[in-house]
Amino acid sequence: MVTPTPQSRYVEGTEGAPPLPPPGGYRAGRGGPRRAPATPVAGSEPPAAPAAKAARAPRPRASLAAKIILGVAIAHALGLAAYVWFGRGSSYFLSLNAVVLQLVVLAAVIVVLLSARGRRLGTIALVITLLLNTATLGGVRAVVAAQTGDYSDFKSSDQRYWEAYPGLRDVPASELLSQPSMESLRERSTAIMADLRERISAEFGVTWVRSGDEGQRNKRNGYGGESMAVDWTSETWSTVEPFRNLEDKRRLMALVSEVFVSHGFRYPVALNTGGGVFTPDILTKMFGAAEPENQHSWSTYSEYPGSNLGFYVDIDDLSRDPTGQFRAEREALAERYGKPLEGITLMGRAWSVLSEERLPEFRAAMENYRSS
Repeated sequence: MVTPTPQSRYVEGTEGAPPLPPPGGYRAGRGGPRRAPATPVAGSEPPAAPAAKAARAPRPRASLAAKIILGVAIAHALGLAAYVWFGRGSSYFLSLNAVVLQLVVLAAVIVVLLSARGRRLGTIALVITLLLNTATLGGVRAVVAAQTGDYSDFKSSDQRYWEAYPGLRDVPASELLSQPSMESLRERSTAIMADLRERISAEFGVTWVRSGDEGQRNKRNGYGGESMAVDWTSETWSTVEPFRNLEDKRRLMALVSEVFVSHGFRYPVALNTGGGVFTPDILTKMFGAAEPENQHSWSTYSEYPGSNLGFYVDIDDLSRDPTGQFRAEREALAERYGKPLEGITLMGRAWSVLSEERLPEFRAAMENYRSS
């Protein structure tokens, strides 16, 4: 028996060729036995092709409820957007009805989402509701109002009704109408001021300069709006020269009292003495000291009976300002308004008065509140 050598495993005539695979083949290339394709038998039908992949199940049609809720969500969002766009009825955003309606819409959308036939449209409705709702659009409207400073659209009709009230809260209209008009008080104030300037100049030889213009400001009516009544301030007159002598101050106050009484005013009250009303601490805070001889300011006040007209005569004396605080205040006023630093100042004021020009308008406007 011949033992095969490695060289004998090669086929003759194929020297240098790779060795033959081992019996059974290489492990990595080993596979299952291949079957020869079946030969169709004569007269038999060919094998059927593999069945096509099953078609995807059709998507369920949206339910009528989902369509309705989507329409409601869109309509609600558009309504809120209209409030923001046109700027009317913004008070709706702050009402309980707005919150309740928004919660109802949101609840309906969530219910629709639980149904397979409403999930697609419900998702769209949910996105709209989350983007355009009472909170987001109300916030946008609030930002717009803050930028413009106009919050009237956030007020209810009742608030706007009382905001237009022409009178003053808790003040009867008859009381306003019984007061002298602003024009008549101006005339009375002008007359007494002219007499005071003339008498003081003749007595003390001072000269005068107008240190402030006449002005008026509408009163707040107590309901968030402006009344037709006004606070009025007369022209202000001041002396050019300082007025510091203590005896001259006392003579001046006596002369002022005489002029006030001659014009039908009440006997004046020296505010810087307290008049039984102000404590020493308050006097020191207002006038620099509790004793008149040490005060940097004297002030006397009188009213015209049956009216809201009051008249002031003040004396400012910087020589009696040891701390310098009052001087700093006067210098600020002088820089801003051109007022003299010290001397005598005359000024009239009237509170809550009506102008003759607006009396017909006031009476007509009050007719809307007769039954209120």
